[in-house]
Amino acid sequence: MTNEQGATALLVIASVILTLHIVITAVLTAVASRIALHAVKDGQDPIRLIQLLISFLRAIK
Repeated sequence: MTNEQGATALLVIASVILTLHIVITAVLTAVASRIALHAVKDGQDPIRLIQLLISFLRAIK
């Protein structure tokens, strides 16, 4: 493998990781907004529920 092929492979890997990060962030944002929406409809505190979600995500990290 030449240096150019190695550099291209690293760029591809980095772009895949960045894309996955963006997708995961978008999904988590959507989940948090849905939780907040349902919490407001049910009369609960949406901030507390989102804090619980963040705590859960940190625990499984």
